Amino acid sequence: MSATPPNYVTVACENCNEGIEFDTNELGENKTRDVSCPHCGVETPIFVPRPETAVPRGLIGVYRKAIAGDAEAQSALGSVFHLGISVPQDYSEAIKWFRKAAKQGVALAQCYLGTCYAGGKVVPQDYSEAVKWFRKAAEQNMADAQYNLGLCYYKGQGVAKDEAAAVSWYHKASEQNDAGAQNALGFCYARGRGVAQNATEATKLFRAAAIQGIASAQTQLAVCYDLGQGVPKDHSEAAMSTRPTARYIRNIGIATT
Repeated sequence: MSATPPNYVTVACENCNEGIEFDTNELGENKTRDVSCPHCGVETPIFVPRPETAVPRGLIGVYRKAIAGDAEAQSALGSVFHLGISVPQDYSEAIKWFRKAAKQGVALAQCYLGTCYAGGKVVPQDYSEAVKWFRKAAEQNMADAQYNLGLCYYKGQGVAKDEAAAVSWYHKASEQNDAGAQNALGFCYARGRGVAQNATEATKLFRAAAIQGIASAQTQLAVCYDLGQGVPKDHSEAAMSTRPTARYIRNIGIATT
């Protein structure tokens, strides 16, 4: 019986980004294992890339770049598999590519990893790991990550509970018009959680989130008008606040018929 011919593939080390050449026949049935990088000595996970024949023609260029270690291409490929663009949706494949991109500093990929660890999607739930990746992306000014990091601080998930820190991160995301952060920050101002209570500021934030369609913000805004918190009491306005489309389009200056 003849020996299986070697099938050499070169992938980038996740630590130093230098190429690692290996024979995929040595990976065993699981088609994955940690390999010591000959350049930096760090163990890096290796998996068998899909053959190009299994990749749609329109994606071959980005696929080759991703295999060669291009971080943006890896992140793009993660999005392709996550969303099922031109390929069957595959979260396990998506997280492989996002992890590679995240380790090279791509904020989108870092935030995606944080979301996976927070929700226990594809990987075991691990809030500490989620916080680590959210923080990396948040420090690059990614609004989604800032909001999610704020939630972790607010709930004490993966980090010591700290409502003031939560408010700080909510502020950063809110300034970038993140609706979830605006709603969460509005709640903090309304209840005096992590910040001095301020009904006027709360109402402003609820309105900003309501304009973007956040249902709970629409409800909170209705309560503000109904009780006269931060705005003059107005029961008709309260009723309209839970029917946002026409009113909020007018509020942001778009003409309607």
